Amino acid sequence: GTQPPIFCVHGGAGAILNLQPLARRLGEDQPFYGLQSKGLYGGLASPKTVEEMATHYLSEMRQVHPGGPWRLAGYCFRTLVAFEMARRLVAEDEDVELAVMFNGPSPSWIKKWGWYGNQPSKRAGRPARVKLTRQQRVVRKMNQFGTRFQGALREPKRFRSALVWHARHAGGVRRVRLALALGRPLPEQLREEYFLHLHAQAERAYEPRQYAGDLVVFYGEGLYEEPELGWGGLAAGGITSYAVPGDHDNNRQVIDRKSTRLNSSH
Repeated sequence: GTQPPIFCVHGGAGAILNLQPLARRLGEDQPFYGLQSKGLYGGLASPKTVEEMATHYLSEMRQVHPGGPWRLAGYCFRTLVAFEMARRLVAEDEDVELAVMFNGPSPSWIKKWGWYGNQPSKRAGRPARVKLTRQQRVVRKMNQFGTRFQGALREPKRFRSALVWHARHAGGVRRVRLALALGRPLPEQLREEYFLHLHAQAERAYEPRQYAGDLVVFYGEGLYEEPELGWGGLAAGGITSYAVPGDHDNNRQVIDRKSTRLNSSH
């Protein structure tokens, strides 16, 4: 195609094949690159912070598109990486003509609502979260342990099932780390869990600085209650948000929709 390419950062699981419907929908004249998580199929160590991911992806992008204008996008919780990349490019006086967030909440939103399962529209009827002191958290954990221990005494088989679960979890982490160290492919059944955990840690540690440009936010209609998904105040150029119509019960559906009708809010 003849248009400047769009570079879209993967979701939490690290893969990009789910971006194919969106790429095809944009037409043959629009080049579209999916930025896949480094080390997803083994052989390479994966970046562990949003900043490290942004540095790696910017380097990869320049190999196929040496200079601007830049068109960037991020899907789900990797919009943080796309945001950091756009911020750096503008800070270096490069032209970012498009920065798009697909169902990707801001860091402040994640810290506030992520514990609800990442869908605030599903929180109806749940009790408000109470912030506990460190001592209160310790006491609560001890009480929870005591309750579970008493239950396990009544049902000894729960000891065995708990031991099996913990052994599999610990063993799975060791297998992933060993595969990465030896340059071997990751076990498929462990790959998604490993990268979801890795990226969740990165997103919660990220502290964004203001972006001098503007953002475009697409979100599933009814999936999020706040059209800007918490990005307000982080984009000096302003935010335009679009509700993708339909019945959404997960983040992925926003890029699978065939409908072209969009509800815009500014």
